[in-house]
Amino acid sequence: MDGSFNFSKLPYEIKFTLYNVDGSIKYSLRQMITEKDKPARLQNIRYDLDKQEIYADSNLFYMATIWNQKTDWRYSSYAKTKHVKLPLSDNKKMVKVGDKVTLYSTVPYTSGIGQEVVIKQNKKLKTPTVKEVTTKSRYVEGTTYPSSKVLVKSGKKNYQGQSDSKGKYKIKILSLSAGSEVAVSAVDRLNQSTPVVKVKVLRVFTKFTTSKIKSGGTALKGTGYIGSEVKAYKSSKLIAKGTIDKKGNYTLKVSKLKKMTHCF
Repeated sequence: MDGSFNFSKLPYEIKFTLYNVDGSIKYSLRQMITEKDKPARLQNIRYDLDKQEIYADSNLFYMATIWNQKTDWRYSSYAKTKHVKLPLSDNKKMVKVGDKVTLYSTVPYTSGIGQEVVIKQNKKLKTPTVKEVTTKSRYVEGTTYPSSKVLVKSGKKNYQGQSDSKGKYKIKILSLSAGSEVAVSAVDRLNQSTPVVKVKVLRVFTKFTTSKIKSGGTALKGTGYIGSEVKAYKSSKLIAKGTIDKKGNYTLKVSKLKKMTHCF
């Protein structure tokens, strides 16, 4: 590198040249610094947590430095354009949502400008998937991002688990009541949170029965939980519905059914 700084006060000129190993010029810049154009704060600061990079725009070509307060890791780079690009970390201890980093911008013989940046989530994650949950379920299962913390809430009870390397999770829970809600969310390795997904707990009808019906029959009969709704379908078409009476019985009136007709 070759630098030429011949000034004592503004305005002054910066000449900067970066050479390749073979002595050829990689790039060079020449810039006049005036009172009007003196160093200012970096603008349009943004970052990509997946790539662990931070970006900003400057009004001058100058030295930009980043300091990770949590790990005391630093990195500096001389900007050859007015677009600053710096790594957020050394990728051993990655920067996460909630961490603080400080950016410094410096032109020789001027005071540096420091800016603290609190890393916020700027990427929307997909909602976890949840398998059907019933009153007989003893686990909440589904998929989300690999190696993520999975949070499950049922009423006032909270459960926590971890998804595996393929994103599958299986978290043990206590018994659930029909109609209650189970909320599931996940937090990935960068401390980014997914939206919450809510599922209803379904009742398992262990006492439900239905009688056989002969060709030409016009009634479906059976037993089940008192007050529950019963529906009959022919293929995917609803053909009858009713409610189980106080004695636990139901009767559904249907049109004459032909032989080999399947109802459920």
